[in-house]
Amino acid sequence: MGIGVAIGALVSSIAGAASTAVAAIGGFGAIGKAVLTTALSVGVNIASKKLFGPKPPDQKQGRSGNLRTSTMPHHVVLGEVRKGGLIAYVNGSGPSNNNKWLYLAVVVASHEVESMDTLHVGGTETAFDDLDNGNAVGRLHDYAFFKFHTGSPTQAADAVLVAANANWTTAHQFKGRAYVRAELRESPARFPSFIPALTVTMKGAKDIYDPRAGGSTGYTKNPALQAAWVLETYCNVPRARIDQTSLETAADICDESVTIKDLSSVNRYESSGFFELQGHPEDWLDPITRAMAGAVVEHNGNYYIYAGAYTSPVVTITDDDIVGDILYSTARSTLERPNTIKGIFVSPETYDAPAEYIAVTGTAADENEFLNEDNGVENVMEWDLEFCQTHEQARRVASIILRTNRMDETIECDVNLQIGLDVKPWDTVTLNSTVLGINDTFRILDHKRVVDPQGPRAYVTLSLRKVASSIYDWTPASQEKDLNISTPVTPDEPVETTPSVIVGDEPTNDEEQVGSIYLNEQSSNRGTGRGPFIVRKKVEKTS
Repeated sequence: MGIGVAIGALVSSIAGAASTAVAAIGGFGAIGKAVLTTALSVGVNIASKKLFGPKPPDQKQGRSGNLRTSTMPHHVVLGEVRKGGLIAYVNGSGPSNNNKWLYLAVVVASHEVESMDTLHVGGTETAFDDLDNGNAVGRLHDYAFFKFHTGSPTQAADAVLVAANANWTTAHQFKGRAYVRAELRESPARFPSFIPALTVTMKGAKDIYDPRAGGSTGYTKNPALQAAWVLETYCNVPRARIDQTSLETAADICDESVTIKDLSSVNRYESSGFFELQGHPEDWLDPITRAMAGAVVEHNGNYYIYAGAYTSPVVTITDDDIVGDILYSTARSTLERPNTIKGIFVSPETYDAPAEYIAVTGTAADENEFLNEDNGVENVMEWDLEFCQTHEQARRVASIILRTNRMDETIECDVNLQIGLDVKPWDTVTLNSTVLGINDTFRILDHKRVVDPQGPRAYVTLSLRKVASSIYDWTPASQEKDLNISTPVTPDEPVETTPSVIVGDEPTNDEEQVGSIYLNEQSSNRGTGRGPFIVRKKVEKTS
């Protein structure tokens, strides 16, 4: 069963929600959001606010630190990302007087990854000297040892965890799970929060299929290929039902070289981020398709993937092809039409934390053009671009979305089957109507087959929005803006945030013991025996 009950319902697109789509995909159950077709005439952002209320802030778990919970969803990592994860294992051993060691396994991805490249401990990049049982370099030397496991389907259990912990055996292999093993020596000065936040800069999924040049699999930041991989891997859509022609075209568009302000070249669209395996599968696809200003379309049981680019009309619709009423909207109220777009993106430029890109309000000719056209009354469209990893790409994509949503002319018309069955959502068509005095290009947002219950007549209802190649215009010299973040965003939170609590051996006179964490008595290559981490806090003295 497809994503949309209505044939060709847009799953995820720059038009946002152009049709009613409630259906099932694979075994995931209903995933579509029932979005009214009024979104065609009032704009995505305003319609979505009315239907769903304001968008909640970014709430992903494990972005900048680690969590201990039994309910954290699996994470799927695409492109290059810095993130934390789930503390899937924590245990300790060592004598009571010194050499006390804590062992952690922090899962950062629910699948095998291409590589795990850089480790941050408590927000500080930390190198270690070898890949097997790496001793930290610098301040943590001899106090922290790490190993990356990339989630190979054949990976063995971590040898250090097996040797040091009786409850971690050779059967604990975490196959298909990428994780960091940490071995930490107790030190209040080095680990004041007891368990430091561990984050990893990593390259994600490595088995993404690329149909071009005979077909191959590997790591990629190409959002079109990532979208197809998500459909196939997590939504149970067979590869045979993913249209390979549209996929190849979209992948080529993403890989096109564009020149940016500093005269260097970058790929037109790239995608890096992670999503949680919970909720609606369309929400998994949404940040990927946003990164390429594109769409995933289900039509007649097949899936079509598109990247943002102007395409030539596939057919011309004339008065002779229209078999019913025409609803033609030429303009909207300025209260309904956005003139400013803003949102968040996540990038090394923002220290891998969500930050706002500089709002777009106009074009290269006049950066406040849209705002001025609406008499300076700001109407904001919120559009997050979490998988855009550069400020340049985020603003360039945001410009496409804003200019698309300022296209006022929309049409709903019934066409004969000869035309209707030859087109699908996202196609560009020419509408040449003498009756309406129109000869212009439109994009199909919705496509519905209709059988007239009053007689033996069938037709297709198309919802169209005007489109132009100028939507994709971008002038780097004037439209790229420098992102200035004065204070680095590096507050990697520890697992437990209790600023007044410190860890040591024994409480002093001005402190009281508030608890202790006892370690298992087990053999360890760092020592043997049992001893507690004493948790203490300062006691305020009164005179």
